[in-house]
Amino acid sequence: MQTSKINVKKQSIKKATGFLIFLGIILSFLIIGSYFVNPLKCGIDTTVFEREIYFAGLLSEENDTVDVIILGNSETFGLISPMHLWQNQGIASYIAGQPGLRLSEEYYSLKTILKKQSPKLVILETNNIFDAISTFGEIKYTITTAFCHYFPIVKYHSFWKKYVSESKPQAIHYNGFSIRADVVPYEGGDYLTYTDELEKMDAITKHYLDMVVGLCRQNNIEVLFVCAPSPNSFSYKKHNSVQAYADANSIPFIDMNVLNEEIDINLKTDILDGGEHVNLYGTLKMTNYLEKYLTDNYSLPDRRQDKRYVKWHERTAEFMDELKEYQ
Repeated sequence: MQTSKINVKKQSIKKATGFLIFLGIILSFLIIGSYFVNPLKCGIDTTVFEREIYFAGLLSEENDTVDVIILGNSETFGLISPMHLWQNQGIASYIAGQPGLRLSEEYYSLKTILKKQSPKLVILETNNIFDAISTFGEIKYTITTAFCHYFPIVKYHSFWKKYVSESKPQAIHYNGFSIRADVVPYEGGDYLTYTDELEKMDAITKHYLDMVVGLCRQNNIEVLFVCAPSPNSFSYKKHNSVQAYADANSIPFIDMNVLNEEIDINLKTDILDGGEHVNLYGTLKMTNYLEKYLTDNYSLPDRRQDKRYVKWHERTAEFMDELKEYQ
């Protein structure tokens, strides 16, 4: 009887040991594989997923050369023209937004960026604060995002195929800004209906917004909230909620929607797609406004005489030359 119990115990230990060895092998595979199979870590910005090309572009920049980083969803793409900031003020800025970017993903994106860059200012475009489908949906997305962040092989397991057989330049962009000059006017009428009510923030989204802001402050990075003009997405309830959060956390907040008249955004000529995003002409107007705001409120260095930025001068000249076609 005693011998039988000993044998059962030995078998249990053997099974547990085998299971732990199996887990160790899987974990080792994930860690080692993630080190090699990660186009972002390798700085290969022509083989990543299309939504990540601006993010990958930033990671391909020389270390500690970007002073202003813009994060958020697709609204960031028309928020500002980095090449104008560079030409006029020598401000080294980069848009690293991604379509459909959730706050949890934004947090891990920023963690990755801070391994290579030491920005002085992070601009958070605020439209994605209200993109949550449901709290449960955000929890699932957060788990997946965290797993892919720590084990990139899960996300990029087929990246080598693209690198070998499909590697080709992605759409041209200038520090995360692509020229989009199409005009599809907004036809929905007045969308600035005032209310003093607040839109409720999803709990998971708010948690990761806190995490993003906290990460910036841990690294002595100033934070600025900006909301791009988006008639299809804006509401005063959302505006009030972001304003309340910004006030509670001592964060400046610029809502381009409520500043439409001051910035002179024309909903007939400055809209790209019927009301979700601005086009090139709207971006240039917002750039003028934000350029003045940044120079008036932040001590951002002028990098134009820095020898590390030769490519930035070349990139700006290329951008300005292309821009002539639309003026």
